[in-house]
Amino acid sequence: MYADLFREVLRHYEDAMRLDRPPQLPDDTLASLRELAVVAFDELGGLPDPAERSLRHYDHERFGPYLGVSGEPSAASAIVEAALQSPKTTALGLVDPLEIGVAHDAERLGSIGELPSGPDEYREIRLSTLGRILVSTNVGSRLNLRFYGRVHDIWVNEGPLQQIKKAAIESARRRFEPFLKTPDGQPRPTAVDIRFRGVSLPDQRTVLTAVVAAIQRGEIAVPGHHSLVLAPKVDKGSRGVGQALEAITLASEVGVDSVAIEGEPRAAADEMVSLPGLLQYFNASEVKRLLAAAARAQVSVSAKNRVDIESVARHVWTGLEAARRMGLDLGKYSLLPLTLEESAEVIERVQAWFRDWTAAPVFYVDIDVIGGGRVFGRRQMMEATQAWLEMAADRHVPVVLVDTVRKSVGYHLLKQGARDPKGIFRLDELRELDAFARAHGVHVLWAGGITVAQAYELGRLGVFGLYVTSAVASLRAVGPEHESDPGLAAERFPTEEGVSRVKLAIEAGFVESRLAEAGSRSASPIAAFAAELVGRSASREAQVRRELRERVMEGWRELAG
Repeated sequence: MYADLFREVLRHYEDAMRLDRPPQLPDDTLASLRELAVVAFDELGGLPDPAERSLRHYDHERFGPYLGVSGEPSAASAIVEAALQSPKTTALGLVDPLEIGVAHDAERLGSIGELPSGPDEYREIRLSTLGRILVSTNVGSRLNLRFYGRVHDIWVNEGPLQQIKKAAIESARRRFEPFLKTPDGQPRPTAVDIRFRGVSLPDQRTVLTAVVAAIQRGEIAVPGHHSLVLAPKVDKGSRGVGQALEAITLASEVGVDSVAIEGEPRAAADEMVSLPGLLQYFNASEVKRLLAAAARAQVSVSAKNRVDIESVARHVWTGLEAARRMGLDLGKYSLLPLTLEESAEVIERVQAWFRDWTAAPVFYVDIDVIGGGRVFGRRQMMEATQAWLEMAADRHVPVVLVDTVRKSVGYHLLKQGARDPKGIFRLDELRELDAFARAHGVHVLWAGGITVAQAYELGRLGVFGLYVTSAVASLRAVGPEHESDPGLAAERFPTEEGVSRVKLAIEAGFVESRLAEAGSRSASPIAAFAAELVGRSASREAQVRRELRERVMEGWRELAG
């Protein structure tokens, strides 16, 4: 009974907020209804009814690129007002949030970057935007990894050769035994790590040869079901690379087909908490050497810990399901620090759980990538992004996000000049990637330090959507929500003027491009005024924005007609 009452409160509140049929309620009545809605939202843990549509249903070919603006609850009014006063919304008389095409992206922006929202933020943002604009969120910029447990290692210590050889075979027998004597009598496949402490290389070769032979003869295991993994612990840097190469060669010589390396995390990995696979221990050029050597030796090489894909995917599901239950229109989820192959497995599981809602996997282009036996560094990021998009398309993902994760140190999506060292792509490269994604049936959302001028260009390209933060924000003093963040000197806060400027730039680019395609003379004046807007001529900005707004509104009407 109480739950039914709360549902009715939220439904009535949504009707009061919707633009297409707002009931005429006095301000004090609306304020009281909002207070009741807060209680109902908390008690129900979200909105009462699952949404029938989400961002995958947005028609960007008709309404132009979707815009997401990152911000905390206090930014809601600025984002809503800018969206409702945009040229498109005004000219076409739009009231449906999936036609208005603007979202408040629920984020907490800390010194390290985007942080996940909690129930209070979700509630305040959703109730402030309900019936007016969309809401999205990123449930985390990195995954909470879980690793499979491992069979106890076979340790081989320094000693007389015959003695350590015999001990190694016996140790292997004990490790494999539980996987031989199973409840159903069928051998359970497994691989056991073997490690050496203080044993010379020739003696390691002899011991490994003996243990492999015992497995192949079926004395201690079942060939084809049970195998060894050589698991060296290596040092940092070039010395560690040499030790890993030595292990790959040794494994190949004795018939061990897998090497699992344990090393010391390098500084770059420590800053990111962790990086994909062997990039945790070696830089991209070093990993390339190891992978090339392993390919020549026909040996697989990897980091020691193996990711528990099922647990990782379920952890992602919890965050996305909370966002869906809160009534959001899009949930983004990171795949850092997985390899491409691991990412594919997580995506496949997650997308199966959200067939009717939009869960968008995120690809970060400022982090080296491992996949397909290769390492993709900054110079290969076009190829890496195409490989990732193709992988997403193969798993029928409708919407993805391509972003940068190291914004706190200045990395951004688009270069701001030929010599920009922290920009990832040129505009022509992004155009190629966007076309590649479209050809594969994938809608791409672009993010990562996008400027007003770049937003205009993305509008001209007619991309599915983009996210902005810095381009629409001003600085304010750190509030109580972030006072414990020692790296935050000021907060970025979206302003209505900032959001309006970026939205105008996107619409100008889109309308100009479509009018030009149609051969309309209206395109040229839009292009001229837009050039002034993105050039930020302070003395004429107000006048330019007024003129451009009118031209864009006329353009929308012309396109609609």
